[in-house]
Amino acid sequence: HLYAFDSPDSIRMDKMIDGEMVTMTPDDFCERPMLPNILKPTDPTDPLSYVRRGAYQSYGYVELVKCIQKTETWLPTLPDGWGIDKAPCMRVSVIDCFQEGGIDYPDSMKVLEGVGKDFGVFMQSLPANDRRAAMVDTCLDTIETQMRNDMEILAVPDPALSAAKERYFLQTFTWQIFIAFGYHWRPSINDFPTEEDLVDHIQQSLEAPFKDPDYGIEKCILQSLTGTIPRCCVLWAGSDVGQELYLGKKLLPEGKDNSDKWLGFKSVRNPVVAQPHNNPLWVKEMKEKYGIDDPVELEKLVLEWENHTINYLVGLHRGNNGTSFGKKKKVPTATLR
Repeated sequence: HLYAFDSPDSIRMDKMIDGEMVTMTPDDFCERPMLPNILKPTDPTDPLSYVRRGAYQSYGYVELVKCIQKTETWLPTLPDGWGIDKAPCMRVSVIDCFQEGGIDYPDSMKVLEGVGKDFGVFMQSLPANDRRAAMVDTCLDTIETQMRNDMEILAVPDPALSAAKERYFLQTFTWQIFIAFGYHWRPSINDFPTEEDLVDHIQQSLEAPFKDPDYGIEKCILQSLTGTIPRCCVLWAGSDVGQELYLGKKLLPEGKDNSDKWLGFKSVRNPVVAQPHNNPLWVKEMKEKYGIDDPVELEKLVLEWENHTINYLVGLHRGNNGTSFGKKKKVPTATLR
């Protein structure tokens, strides 16, 4: 049941820390992929901070958007110092088929979504001989020259090669990657009037790559931009995952062992992945956010969160009052195991 459904994303745990009651969420405990320095935020008060931090892509993207926006004033801009401070939580969930999958998307990446769609449309629409294409090349030339000069100031090895490399990656991220990040191009759950329509959308999304070998993230995004519902179920970065990994086994018509038609799903998997208590990145985040860095306390905190999550899910299974499975709550017929 995809709407009005109790999801692990909604789990909350009140915790007393240093005499103050705080509410902890899956965002505090989930495991995240590590980000390369090229995407990290910069210090807008230090013009050379991007070189010191190696944040060439985030800085270059801000500068490129800013340069193009001088001519294309309708385009949104990114704030100075923008960068991706943390990646989304690692999870596998059917909700990623829809815009609602962005419920826990990091703020810095939501900012990117606000720019990426319009900017990606603009960049992909440029014919080679268009005056706007020449303007973009001029902007890239200016940024490359600036990077080379800044690298020389800080004596970064091989500044010319590094600047040219960053220019190539800046183009790649701008045209192909940043536009695919996030959920802005996906349909909303509200676009489907009935649950049968939702299931049909998921089924078509799973079948699309098999019917058309060239069907991928690029076609999905282009369909979205032209007003057609894209048939894609992919992770936040646009990468694909195995069907049963996040959908479980499909429900088949009665009396059939196999069928191309999906009637529903026996389970919707949305695991809450807790951190190892000694993960350096998590230890750093807990220290900055809550002032906790004692290994014993961190291990207790992880175990407490795991037990809290288990009790929450057990309550759903038992149909506790206050959940979508409580008394007088109508849910589709299903077998819970």
